[in-house]
Amino acid sequence: GEPRRVARHAVSVLGLWGDPMQRPTMMYRRELLAKAWWSPGDEPQLQAAVGMLSSKRLAAQLLAEFNSVSKQRPGGWRHQPERIQEPGGGRWKEWKVVDDRKSPCRQNLFPTTCKALDALGQAVVVQWAEYSVLEPGAHIRAHTGPTNDRLTAHLCLSAPLGVTIRLADHDPIEYKVGDVFLFDDSFEHEVWQRGDSDRIVLLVQFTHPGLLAQEMRPGIASTEL
Repeated sequence: GEPRRVARHAVSVLGLWGDPMQRPTMMYRRELLAKAWWSPGDEPQLQAAVGMLSSKRLAAQLLAEFNSVSKQRPGGWRHQPERIQEPGGGRWKEWKVVDDRKSPCRQNLFPTTCKALDALGQAVVVQWAEYSVLEPGAHIRAHTGPTNDRLTAHLCLSAPLGVTIRLADHDPIEYKVGDVFLFDDSFEHEVWQRGDSDRIVLLVQFTHPGLLAQEMRPGIASTEL
């Protein structure tokens, strides 16, 4: 379609990005390795992070904590503000845990989650985290994140059959409880919730591994968009 044609033009003619599927909307760092899906074996710190998040005991504790908070404060979430979900379907709700690197974790509400994120910080540089909830019938339309200087982890805590994510031009894959997905959200992605109960994930965004081994120096190639 026309959007894809424009994206190809932006890559091949304008040189704005390196891949038509990777279109960060605010900043593009050209020197960073660009992959849609990442795996634990790609970097030692990713192996360590996934090892921590893959604990069944931890997943059960996190889900119990989230369920407790959501029952105590049923209005404590916010609508995802990007307006990229299909109107008229299920809601996309966020429960913020860490807003950014300068804000403290919401220890008063999520002590177990904050402790887990603190431990995760020994492996990766956590930028922010939230519980992301998709109600049945929700469709998050194709979109891209603002920058490629980070990766995203989804730890699936609850998911019915029929919840899938498509990333770039890869085939959609289904969420299953206990799965940890690692991906670069500056690549186009889309989610369908065709199940009969909420999909709940702990979403954590952390600094791209390519930035952990170098200082943030002036002159490193980047594009402000």
